[in-house]
Amino acid sequence: MTRTKCWLQKLLNKNIYLYAAAICYVLLAINALITRLPETPPYFIVLSDLHLSSAAGRFQKNSEHYFKLINEFKTFKPRPEFIFIVGDIIDNVEVGADGSLRGGSIENFQAEVQLFRKSMKMMPETPFYTTLGSGHDYSSIVDLETAEKQIGPRRGSIDWHGMKLVWFTVRRATFGENSNEPALLKVDYQWLDNTLSDSAQPVILISHVPFRTPITFEKGRKRHNRNYTIPDEDQLYQILRHHKHRIKALFHGHIHRTIATQLYQIPLYINPFLLESGYTKVSLVDNRELEVSQKHFN
Repeated sequence: MTRTKCWLQKLLNKNIYLYAAAICYVLLAINALITRLPETPPYFIVLSDLHLSSAAGRFQKNSEHYFKLINEFKTFKPRPEFIFIVGDIIDNVEVGADGSLRGGSIENFQAEVQLFRKSMKMMPETPFYTTLGSGHDYSSIVDLETAEKQIGPRRGSIDWHGMKLVWFTVRRATFGENSNEPALLKVDYQWLDNTLSDSAQPVILISHVPFRTPITFEKGRKRHNRNYTIPDEDQLYQILRHHKHRIKALFHGHIHRTIATQLYQIPLYINPFLLESGYTKVSLVDNRELEVSQKHFN
């Protein structure tokens, strides 16, 4: 019995070493596989035209849908590095007892800004950046200065993995088709030109009101020969042509249709949340190239 017991013990010890060696081999193989898997490229999310509405507003269901989208973003692994909202964040239009629409009050503006802040608190570790949309984020009732204090600056820039995001705010919501109304405040033209000139990095350029192309002009038609796009005689086009070699993409809102087109061979994207439930994922892939995916949230 003693000899048999010793023999069994030796066999067991030998098998333990074999099992341990096999486990180590499997773990090393798994580790090698993991290290070969490509990392998720850095990315951010672009949204536009949320038109968040208070209890007195007209797009309450759209607002509820937006909060569901924020909850969806929270499940992303990894989460976006930041979220950029390209204007018309709030609606600030009130519905009267008879169903008529009127410009929202300062109190309604504040209530809808609180809805936006609520969404930011749902993702406290994720920065939110914004441009402003004329006629909704600010208007004759709520001036631009108030909107900048409550929502965010009308212009700015941030660095992102060797690129620069630059945004500006167009001062009007619509233009006559042969309009000579300037799109920006005079100081903002100079600021934009200087910011682009000073950038040694590729640029992503963002504004709520889109540049004019054949498709944005057609989709941006409004009554009384007005249009939702920047007139092509505007000084902005001279600035854009001068700096087009460093501009990687243009992102806009304002037109409530999904659009992917080009201007001066620069890709131009619109993917609004209102009506389209759109959001856009912008990833940085090999050789600092942008991968843009226009998506729709059910």
